[in-house]
Amino acid sequence: MLLGDKPFRELDSRSWDVARRTEDMDADGVDIQLLSPMPELLSYWFSVGDAEHVADHVNAHIAEMVARNPRRFRGFGMAPLQDPGRAATYLESLRSRFGLIGIEIGSNIGGILPGDTQFHPLWDGPPLFPGIGYNVGD
Repeated sequence: MLLGDKPFRELDSRSWDVARRTEDMDADGVDIQLLSPMPELLSYWFSVGDAEHVADHVNAHIAEMVARNPRRFRGFGMAPLQDPGRAATYLESLRSRFGLIGIEIGSNIGGILPGDTQFHPLWDGPPLFPGIGYNVGD
């Protein structure tokens, strides 16, 4: 994976291959794993519509991975948090549309910390998982 023209992270089949991931879990004695988006995919720097489109794609992919081995995997997705009202609506359907149990959030949303009052309504929804890393668009 490149950020601009600089190498950022090496990816291999462990990121998307359920069988490979399960083999690695077995070798490491891991019973269950929570899948979530890479923080670089959270897309807070996109327009809300584009971010929701990316969220739909990423959430569907994570849901598909969970469905291949639901005994071993659970899934957290993502939502277009740059618009808290739209994000709240999106979160209401996260479980029914994708079967995911929560979302990953970035360390900031367009430079605003997740603890800001505009995000308070989101804390009443599904669990939020603070992602480790930074927002690529910042």
